[in-house]
Amino acid sequence: MFTSGRHYCEVQVEGKTAWYLGVALESIRRKGSITPKPQYGLWLLHLKEGDLKALNDSQVKLSLSSMPKKVGVYVDYEEGQISLYNVEARSPIFSFTGNVFTDKLRLLLNPLSADTVPMIISPVVKAD
Repeated sequence: MFTSGRHYCEVQVEGKTAWYLGVALESIRRKGSITPKPQYGLWLLHLKEGDLKALNDSQVKLSLSSMPKKVGVYVDYEEGQISLYNVEARSPIFSFTGNVFTDKLRLLLNPLSADTVPMIISPVVKAD
């Protein structure tokens, strides 16, 4: 759970054919129809049928040189920024900027039911 500061973790998605990954407000509605957009408290990437999209105000189809095997998720609470990275390629995937966070944020993973490959969260420990 994020309530202030900067946070980073990595999520292994290698072998998955469909998923949602990003950050959500703790207070989002969890029942009924949920619209995955920032104005509803969801900042997500979505992989389906080989297409990777950022679910912004409109769905932004992303053109990457290679599909990520591991996605880095960076949250800067005070700056209102959520950025997602292709860890192996060391390249940005998408950034959601200009947000004002006033509620608790949580990492959101939805592996969908397209396959049985797990999504694995790896916290990154800062070296002293």
